[in-house]
Amino acid sequence: MAKSFTWINWTPTFPFARERTAWLAAARSAIAFGAEVVDRYGDVLGRATHITQLFDVLVGLTAIGLSEGSVRDRIAGLIADERDAVSAARR
Repeated sequence: MAKSFTWINWTPTFPFARERTAWLAAARSAIAFGAEVVDRYGDVLGRATHITQLFDVLVGLTAIGLSEGSVRDRIAGLIADERDAVSAARR
């Protein structure tokens, strides 16, 4: 389905983001918290057991990374480390 139409304004998953205003508020809150909370978000990323936790962490980290370029590499590293840990655990 995702390849059956041209993506102009929306992604095919957009209708599933039922609480659009809630995750937007979460992103704005994360930006307000700033770079000081990146490691805390990283800790939650490593302990997350539910997809909603992962979504929350990734929204927060993405928002902070987009607003504060100085921590983008650190955030990318946290996400890559978690990806590697999950990949290793699946082997």
